[in-house]
Amino acid sequence: TVCTCYNNGTAEILREGRYAVNSNTFTVGDTLDITQQNLKFSKHKVLLEGGINMLVTGLLTYQIENVAKLVQNVAIKSLNRYLEDVMKADLTKVFSTIHLEQISSSTFNELKKNDEKVAETRIFIYKSIMDMIKPQADQWGIKIINFQLESTQLADQKYSTDYEYASLQIAKSKAELKAQGAQ
Repeated sequence: TVCTCYNNGTAEILREGRYAVNSNTFTVGDTLDITQQNLKFSKHKVLLEGGINMLVTGLLTYQIENVAKLVQNVAIKSLNRYLEDVMKADLTKVFSTIHLEQISSSTFNELKKNDEKVAETRIFIYKSIMDMIKPQADQWGIKIINFQLESTQLADQKYSTDYEYASLQIAKSKAELKAQGAQ
C-alpha cells in the first residue's frame, strides 16, 4: 500500500516507513492498495445490433502502477466507479456491433465450447474491450491486466425463454436428422 498526503496542496506519495513532517499545511490522505484488484460488474444492460437487450456480467482485473498520475487525474475514492463507468460504456459500444446469433451459440450451448465461431466472438469482445479501456487507464496510471466476460443473458425473460425453447427444438431436430441420416 501507499499513502497519499498533501503538503501545500501538492500530492506526495509516501511508501512504508517513518516520516517526520514539520508543516502546518501537511495533511494525510487516503491509503491505496497497489496490488492486483478485481472489479466485477453485473447485469449491465447492452443493446445488440438487432435491437435486442442483453444483460452482461464481467470481471476486470487491474493494478495501480503510477500513484502520482492517479492522484492527479482521479478522485481516489471514486476509482472503482470511474472504471466501472468506462467499462460499461465500452461494453455498450462493443455489443452494439454484435448480432444475437454470434452470442446465442455460447449462451445456449448450441455449439461446443471449442467451436471457432464462439471463440472468434469472445476474442473479438476481449480485444475490443482491452483496446478501448487501455488508453483511459494509462492516463490514470492503471495497468489493465485482464477482462473476462462471465455471462450474457437476454434481458427480456419471456423472450429469453422462448428463444431458448426454440434453440432446443432446433438442436433436437438437427440431432434427429443426423440419426435418420446414420440409419
